[in-house]
Amino acid sequence: MPQALRRRRGVRAAVVGALAVGVALTIFLVRREPGLPAALPVVEDAMVTVPAGEFWMGSDDGPPHERPRHRVHLDAYAIGAYEVTNARYRRFLDATARGAPMHWGETGFNAPTQPVVGVSWEDADAYCRWAGQRLPTEAEWEKAARGADGRAFPWGK
Repeated sequence: MPQALRRRRGVRAAVVGALAVGVALTIFLVRREPGLPAALPVVEDAMVTVPAGEFWMGSDDGPPHERPRHRVHLDAYAIGAYEVTNARYRRFLDATARGAPMHWGETGFNAPTQPVVGVSWEDADAYCRWAGQRLPTEAEWEKAARGADGRAFPWGK
């Protein structure tokens, strides 16, 4: 887990998932309140409901900041089914005059349908507030990514 996320553990920490290339972060939105309509009515606004209940969080054999593995209960919430794309993030940049993220102009990272990369926690938070949503907590992120049965990865162990 990147150091910035460890510092914010428990405070909307699980903003993002690192891409496989290891150079960037992607944003996932969480709906602020159940029933609140998505800010931008397009397919990429699709939300997935994660049901209330307990799940296994952390790991007994992972890095120290993930220990110990423990049960956590969460109320139901909705999380974005897809990462925020460059095209969608561009709308935010145009509306707010905020600076472009790292890698914005680099070929291989800037196709309109690719996930936006190189976004800081502060910019991700500002984007979510602009979109009328919020970032997921670390626990919300982990439950959505791992499921309720303790899988290490969404596709299994």
